[in-house]
Amino acid sequence: MADQRPASRAAVDRPAAAKTASAAAPAADPDFAPADSRTLLEIAEQVAPPRSWSAVVAVGLDRHPVAYLDAGAQVTAVLPEGQSLASAKAEQPRYHHLEQLTEGTSLAQQGVPKGRANVLVVSDVARPQLDSLAETLAPGGTLVMAAEVPEAALRGVGLTPLPTAPGHVTVARKPGSVDPQKVFEGLDRTTCVDRERVARLAERPLMQGPLHTLAVPDSDPTLRAQLDAMRAAVATVLERGDELEASTIPLPDRTAASAMRGQPRVQTVAVFAHPDDETVYTGGTVAALSRRGVPVVVVAGTDGGAGRDASGKQRDLAALRAGELAHARRVLGVERTVVLGLDDFGKYRDSHRSEPVTAGDALRLWGLDATLERLVRAIRTERPDTLLAFDPERDPNYSLHGHHQAMGVATLLAYHLAADPQAFPEQLAEGLEAWAPRRHLVVVPPHAKGGTQLTVGIDADAKVAALKAHASQSYSTERLLKELAADPGGAVEHWNLLQARVGNDAGPLETERVR
Repeated sequence: MADQRPASRAAVDRPAAAKTASAAAPAADPDFAPADSRTLLEIAEQVAPPRSWSAVVAVGLDRHPVAYLDAGAQVTAVLPEGQSLASAKAEQPRYHHLEQLTEGTSLAQQGVPKGRANVLVVSDVARPQLDSLAETLAPGGTLVMAAEVPEAALRGVGLTPLPTAPGHVTVARKPGSVDPQKVFEGLDRTTCVDRERVARLAERPLMQGPLHTLAVPDSDPTLRAQLDAMRAAVATVLERGDELEASTIPLPDRTAASAMRGQPRVQTVAVFAHPDDETVYTGGTVAALSRRGVPVVVVAGTDGGAGRDASGKQRDLAALRAGELAHARRVLGVERTVVLGLDDFGKYRDSHRSEPVTAGDALRLWGLDATLERLVRAIRTERPDTLLAFDPERDPNYSLHGHHQAMGVATLLAYHLAADPQAFPEQLAEGLEAWAPRRHLVVVPPHAKGGTQLTVGIDADAKVAALKAHASQSYSTERLLKELAADPGGAVEHWNLLQARVGNDAGPLETERVR
């Protein structure tokens, strides 16, 4: 799939597979001069300019849709027969997914989700049924196809024809809005493909927990009842196999008084799911804190071994990312890192990467108690004043990664359980003590509604250097690096104060209310 063809519209040989046109495509014409892949992509870029949030499906092309990949779009390629999936993946690891074109099957049968494509580009060698193409498009989506399809046929499947481009190309659009939510402007190819779910979350106010937790005797029956109810609510949902809604978890409004005695060992513990999360989402904050002499410890739930390697090579990714995390730790000034050893089992439920795993999926696989035991142990060992973590409901970039959300939920619970002397008593027998972090901040999208939005000082230079340290993940960091190169002042990380205990104040984090 190397991009080596000349930029011409000269006739090309039609492969034998393409001579059997579908019922919706025009009959073979010996004088037909189809547009080549370069021409199709040029037209597509004109009528549907590359945008970061676009979902693009390229069917049967013999070149990469580089402009869309460069823009950060989520691109699925369905390759013609004879083209190697492995070679295409090695050449362009930024693809969201690759499939082999199978003659006579619909795109849905090949795993391309219905109603998801904002841009659908189809070459002459690929002639799926027109109704299959129409059902693949999202509302407002654009079809660019190397065939002259009658206007009546297009309207028959609900598409509106646009002026025909040179080179025997059909251009059509599906009625509807191509950008129904402003939030989509910030999405990139790492983002969850379920944009309806993204839109619902974008409209939901930020989750808020108790901000005035009371210190009560360890044996207080209300404390015991509240802690048991919190843990049971999550366990019940996981046992039923239902989706976990963090905002419905009943959070305690009191804390065991014994856990609030003593001084913190470190100012801040930042809890995330993978190596690189600490940099992508909070690197500027962490570096700024470290520069001011505020100790920070980073906790990573997994080793990142199931991530994607941007090099396309077969490497020991877990070992590689451990080295990258150590490098980023030095750049950011982090005091130390702790890896909990949870399984990094990938982001999606399906091979087409269309159904992201959920927080419930992750906690069921990791085991709720096992996850909480490791996280509570880390909190009791480090004794932080402040927990920084993922929001339990959404990522700052709406990637909706189930591991991220599971770590957000686990931190939500561990904030309370680490302070309970009766939770994981074996840890106390080992010499650890119950510990109550003073507050729990979560990183949130900049436009999120409600809550107490906060922003802190940012060290943009350190964030850029740490992003470069995570070189294996450049497929997801390169766009952020380009944005920071163009506007270093854009390195802003927004925080919401999710939970706090009695005596909460601004403290060493020096927060500034922004809305």
